[in-house]
Amino acid sequence: MRNLASVRMPILLACTAALAASPVAVSARAYPKANKNTTTTTPTTTTTTTTTTTTTSTTGTTTTPVSTGEYLSTLDPTYTPSPITWIGRKWRTNAGSSYVTNMDRSVKISSLGKRIRFEIQNTSDDNSAVDGDTIRRSELSGSVYGDPTRMPNGVSLWGGFTTIHHSWADPTGMSKLWGGVYGQIHMGSTFGGSPALAFRRKANGTFRITTRGEFNTSGTVRYEAPLSWDKPHDIVYNVVLDPNAGSLRVWIDGVKVVDAANISIGSHYAESYFNIGAYFSGGVTSPVVAEYANVVYPSTPSLLTRVTSSPAWPND
Repeated sequence: MRNLASVRMPILLACTAALAASPVAVSARAYPKANKNTTTTTPTTTTTTTTTTTTTSTTGTTTTPVSTGEYLSTLDPTYTPSPITWIGRKWRTNAGSSYVTNMDRSVKISSLGKRIRFEIQNTSDDNSAVDGDTIRRSELSGSVYGDPTRMPNGVSLWGGFTTIHHSWADPTGMSKLWGGVYGQIHMGSTFGGSPALAFRRKANGTFRITTRGEFNTSGTVRYEAPLSWDKPHDIVYNVVLDPNAGSLRVWIDGVKVVDAANISIGSHYAESYFNIGAYFSGGVTSPVVAEYANVVYPSTPSLLTRVTSSPAWPND
């Protein structure tokens, strides 16, 4: 059932045996959401084979192609910790499992920590503790409470990830909504609004890359094209955040799809950070599942060699 304390309550918990054997460090903190009814969420069961994954939950069962290997729960013991440590850095958990007990589906990590899986469903629990009830979100955020570190302006930053977007079970229903984000460089709270860089699926499922800046507040579509579902795609990007003279280059599976210079991307506040996972501000009508691997948080080392030699999808 929900944790309805009036203040944030740190809960120091021991790791489960499975997570103790993996590189995922845990430090639990449950963040309550006010004015919500008390509910109980049934934990999900995810079994991944070389061909399909079957996810059973409170809203039904779906089967889609995925990679090999199983995912482990991040619950410790009943919440996903926030912050949680994955791929050598701390992340804030923006997902229902950070404040709803036994919500196992939100965030799962493979046994060796090389892959991560996010899922959102059409319930008011499938969001962060501070989101409105219509938002559906399961993300890890590079903005950690108490850590002011953000991405610098005017510096060439390289990031990358391999991702599998599972096809939507209800494309007709989803087409009537807004689509959603599968990874973003957030602008930060002072300037606010849509992200400086976002990797999206439109309501019709088309893949889209957008940018936004202090002097381009309405945003610009930099790329839009179909992108196949249920198979890995490697995305590499090189961004310079700058409200006046920013730039962006993006490669998908080794093909350059964006090359934009002297654009407004980000703000002079320099508060940007990277979020990974699924964020659908207009809701969903069917489960959204996304897997990620080979994730590189935006930093200065070049990833240009990755463009011509994409990493394999791990099978741990």
